[in-house]
Amino acid sequence: MPSLLSAALAAVSANLFLASPFGENYLPLTSEIKAIILTSLMITLGYFMVSRWKFPSSKALHFRVPSFQLVFVTVILAIFVFYGILYFFSIMLTILTWGYILLGWTLSIIRLIAGKKSKTLEDFEPDQEE
Repeated sequence: MPSLLSAALAAVSANLFLASPFGENYLPLTSEIKAIILTSLMITLGYFMVSRWKFPSSKALHFRVPSFQLVFVTVILAIFVFYGILYFFSIMLTILTWGYILLGWTLSIIRLIAGKKSKTLEDFEPDQEE
């Protein structure tokens, strides 16, 4: 299940995106359509918060990359993310939060198809909190 923080960020990012100038200019929707979209997203997020679908935990990730490559890639990604946050905050927040949720949904579907003990997904397995 997604954490409370990730679900809250996803809800806020959807609101910010629909209210942003980018959303207003390139995705002109009426207030009623926006309300339907946001209501559907809240119901979906609420369902996944109480469901048993597993989402990846960042604590469970162990990168097996030489340290120079890891630092280099991290710095480059940080530059792009910070640039995006400064100039395109609503779009970047939407991409990051919904990307995480879509990743969780994708990994959960792969787990259902491949079975519970797929060796490929062991690194993404969340900690047992129950």
